[in-house]
Amino acid sequence: MRIGLALGAGVLWGLCCLYTSLAPFLPLAFLLALQGLRQVETARQAAWFGLLFGCVRYAVGSNFLLALGDIDLLGYAFYPLAISYYLPFAVLESWGALRLERLLGIPRVAAFGILYTALEPVRSLGDLSFPTDLLAQAFGVWPQWLALSPWAGPYGLTFIVLLCAVLLDQAWSQRRTPRGLLALAAAIMTWSLPVIVDQVTVSPPSQDARTFHVAVLQPVTGVQEKMDRASRPATWKTLEKMTLQASEALEKPNLIVWPESSRPDPITWKGQGPFRDDRMHRLARQAGAPILYGTVIARVVDGRLKALYNGAALAFPDDRPAQWYGKQQLLPVAEKVPFRQLFGLDPYASNQSMERKSILPMLGRFLEGPEPTLFLVDGLSFGVLICYEGMYPELSRAYRKKGANAVVILTNDAWWGDSEFVQWHAQKVSFISRSLEIPVIRAANNGISSLTDHRGRRLVATDLNERTTVHIQVTPGSSVPTFYARTGNIGLFGLLAVCCAVFPVMNRIRGNRQSSSRSAR
Repeated sequence: MRIGLALGAGVLWGLCCLYTSLAPFLPLAFLLALQGLRQVETARQAAWFGLLFGCVRYAVGSNFLLALGDIDLLGYAFYPLAISYYLPFAVLESWGALRLERLLGIPRVAAFGILYTALEPVRSLGDLSFPTDLLAQAFGVWPQWLALSPWAGPYGLTFIVLLCAVLLDQAWSQRRTPRGLLALAAAIMTWSLPVIVDQVTVSPPSQDARTFHVAVLQPVTGVQEKMDRASRPATWKTLEKMTLQASEALEKPNLIVWPESSRPDPITWKGQGPFRDDRMHRLARQAGAPILYGTVIARVVDGRLKALYNGAALAFPDDRPAQWYGKQQLLPVAEKVPFRQLFGLDPYASNQSMERKSILPMLGRFLEGPEPTLFLVDGLSFGVLICYEGMYPELSRAYRKKGANAVVILTNDAWWGDSEFVQWHAQKVSFISRSLEIPVIRAANNGISSLTDHRGRRLVATDLNERTTVHIQVTPGSSVPTFYARTGNIGLFGLLAVCCAVFPVMNRIRGNRQSSSRSAR
């Protein structure tokens, strides 16, 4: 029976996270898991239960990774690699729940909820991190359930989901008693709380009421076109034409945005002088507007390649120096070799060509940028996240702490074709905007480019594989950071600590009452 429950829980969890319209059913997925966990008797059974639940949920939830195999056979390796990264956490959730029950007296269903919530932030740390499974990310089309994020952060929703599942488990286990009805009522109230808060709260107004006009280019540069050096002149021509047309349409917009690594040629930054990009500076001057663009930046010193960044740069139409940003969180294997510092690996020890014909032309050779860069354009202060960086809550929070009133995400999802990944990835920005109460501009090479407001609502979105320029009006976020932006996860972990302290006391009180009842008889 517990095997069937693990399978059912895993399938439902995977479907809820992959097809985000199903996200409100996540408590039911965890209910099945908790019912199965109740039938576990030994630590070994608990470990195997967690392993099975983890395998199924991630096999279903991340099957879009198989789309990479259509471009390069090496792409198939990412599917089992991603699943294997999550499995130790899945085992620890179930095995640890049983151990906490036996050591501290915390009921295993409650211990499972505590461990699952506590381990979510851990999965966003380290060289192997790939946090595509944060529950808050699944609610992109249901931003009302993110209403508590300004106080509890994105992981606060995970706590709500697990708390609701624990209450449903109690309601089912005691369904023929008044306590079961009370638990069911509490579960309904818990799950309704974020929606109610969404209806009654009013976000603080922006201190700067000015609206900024932004043009986002969606050039739809194909994968093979991008890797073919002979196609670069035509790509340049397309981007330059779209940029000038965008400038004319908005009569000098405040900002023009290109997607991730959209600049056809890498920038070669020679010597120790300041960063500059003469070609983009000339284009910005011609357009009469700053241009934010994704680019590969090659740092060359004394004729040798010293650093390679998957970056972004801002070119101004006047004499202001260009700004640049190097991606902080690199994708394991594809962009960096994990733990290379530990093993003393130097990706630039040999003079390798940058013109490889592969889906991974820079395999393991990128370096992290030195620091998050805060870009400032006419009062719009924003940070840039590149591709998967949008899945890391701490990166966007770091920008908010530095004074950002908006976030721009640059990405290129053309690698994924028409798979579910494109829609899935595009919907994962709402948790950023809601927890920090700032707008998020998303520029995607082949779509979906969008504007999400400070309440997590998508206001504008393009179609997939449509070459277009989307013109948006951006109202910056408030100058007052949210409680989560200021304090991080302190409140959440404090709440989990209280739960760890309260449950053993409650069990002890319940045990004393039962002993007294037996003595009275």
